[in-house]
Amino acid sequence: MTFRCAPFLFAPFLGGMVGLGLAQEEELELGPSRLESQFRESVQPILKSYCYRCHGARKMKSGVRIDILDGTLEDKQLFLLKHVLKQLAGEDMPPEDERQPGTEARQAVMKWVSEALRE
Repeated sequence: MTFRCAPFLFAPFLGGMVGLGLAQEEELELGPSRLESQFRESVQPILKSYCYRCHGARKMKSGVRIDILDGTLEDKQLFLLKHVLKQLAGEDMPPEDERQPGTEARQAVMKWVSEALRE
């Protein structure tokens, strides 16, 4: 015995499920890639200007190396991102005798790091 059913009965249900699945996939794909592109375009240039000189491949003051951050949010980078956020929020970095980022640049990095840590 075979059952036949009109396809229009299931169309709204299946369409909703497919739509939901695609929306979730798109959100997952856009989340990290959006953060990565924001990092490359907005955050990394600020870090290069104010942090890499003392916390890069050639010189790692206090053993901190900021130039390894690439916006991919790998587990090994999360601790470093928390440290960067703490230092910027407390205005402890860059040190007073070094060039300082403007308030807008500092806020942009802190906003990006906060958002990245929530992901």
